[in-house]
Amino acid sequence: MPSRIWISIVDSKNLEDLRDLDHLDAILWGANLNAKNGDLILIYRTAPYSDFSYVFKALSDARPTVQSDLADTAFVIQLGHKVRFQNPVTLKEIKAHPILKNWSFAKYQQGSMQRKKDIKEEGFWKSLNDLIIKKNGFIKSQIRKLERGSLEKHQNQNTIIKTSEGALKLNVFISYASEDFKDVKKMYRKLLKESMIEPWLDKMQLLPGHNWKDKIKNSIEHAQAILICLSPTSFYKRGVVQEEIKWALEIADRQPEGTTFIIPVKLRECKVQDRLSRWHFAELYKRGGYSQLVSGLSQRAKFLKII
Repeated sequence: MPSRIWISIVDSKNLEDLRDLDHLDAILWGANLNAKNGDLILIYRTAPYSDFSYVFKALSDARPTVQSDLADTAFVIQLGHKVRFQNPVTLKEIKAHPILKNWSFAKYQQGSMQRKKDIKEEGFWKSLNDLIIKKNGFIKSQIRKLERGSLEKHQNQNTIIKTSEGALKLNVFISYASEDFKDVKKMYRKLLKESMIEPWLDKMQLLPGHNWKDKIKNSIEHAQAILICLSPTSFYKRGVVQEEIKWALEIADRQPEGTTFIIPVKLRECKVQDRLSRWHFAELYKRGGYSQLVSGLSQRAKFLKII
């Protein structure tokens, strides 16, 4: 069945959604309940942008939202294979187009998730596609591939991250005691420079207004590797860091035998909790410790066929 094309609207005041669109290739997103696996989803940004700037491939059917999705829409869908327009198509250009000016979306940008007809059925896809390609000639073949479904599906669709340049990255959650933040931040900055790694650190990713506990738990749930940072302080630390370790251990128990998933990281010489002692640890305070850590993450990435 040929791809259908739907529209999804992102509120440009929602900085978190804009950031996710800009940085992620695989993303769980609000959906038109009629959308199916293989369809194309055009993303429209509201004012002040008022433009189409991305197109994604649907990697699943739309489904009802559940609490763990942390979404405020009735239906969600898994998107991937993002194509970003170097030159977005603006609403002003659509309204000035001899054919597209008659399109209902040119007059009313609301209700895209409730539409029963996709853009092809409405008869405006060819004109819109031509306008997109006219402004972004380099993506003509990419859109054709999306429509034909010739791109390979992601493995682990909910967790693998792709940069806008197209390189897959390993989603890595970092757990630590707040007293160790200075040392952890240095490690985080080094990991950011690794081409295969997308580290997640609460103080860097959480925004004002977030339910921080839900966000952390969700990030652990969807991580592909978890670093548990250890120090003399964290060994005796109570509170959130112990909850994070508990959540991580629960997920580790679901992994296949022999999987590299949890990596304890010694920031300084310290004791290791019995529940973490079954894993070999990286020692950042020793020469070669960071390289040892990256090697462990590289092994995980190879297992997931990211590299």
